[in-house]
Amino acid sequence: PQTSLSQIPDLKNIASLDLNVYESEHVWPRAFFVEGVSTYETLPELVSLVKGSNGHPFVAVEGSETARHPQLASLLKQQNDQPAIAAFDYKLTNNTTSFKIAAPKSGVVALTEAYLLDDFRVTVNGKPDHYFRVNSAFKGILIPRAGDYQISFVYRPRFFTLLLCISAVGIAVLIFCLAVLSRSSFASSASHV
Repeated sequence: PQTSLSQIPDLKNIASLDLNVYESEHVWPRAFFVEGVSTYETLPELVSLVKGSNGHPFVAVEGSETARHPQLASLLKQQNDQPAIAAFDYKLTNNTTSFKIAAPKSGVVALTEAYLLDDFRVTVNGKPDHYFRVNSAFKGILIPRAGDYQISFVYRPRFFTLLLCISAVGIAVLIFCLAVLSRSSFASSASHV
């Protein structure tokens, strides 16, 4: 049996038109740090975690992520009452999200922006790092120890450089063709004079 969204705590039905619109009483930060990580295997399990969170931010990873990132094993536990720590000092551009976070210990930072495999470059304190999927839709990075961190996500699609090169070749071919056409039309008009 499906649960209607009106039965989920902290959601208020705003409108029921051709689309049901709900409002949450709690707002998650754009980026936050948590000490513990939950796991799920199916989306209904993730939905259960969302329902059980009482609107508080948390990080959950699909079980297969733990195999790809063995460092997560030490962070696995059920959701706890440790509050999430919000990031601060955001700097947002059209393709970059940067922020700072003060981590009290090892854990995970979640950025609630869409996860796309290999389409972002992430740096932590200026050094390249890796990100992974959290909460089915967002990006997460491991924080190895307590400290202050400057984190930047830069959107750069994985084939961006290749596509730029192809575009440059296309423009060069277009210019060459226009030059050849203009010479041939100039030569044919000169021969008619």
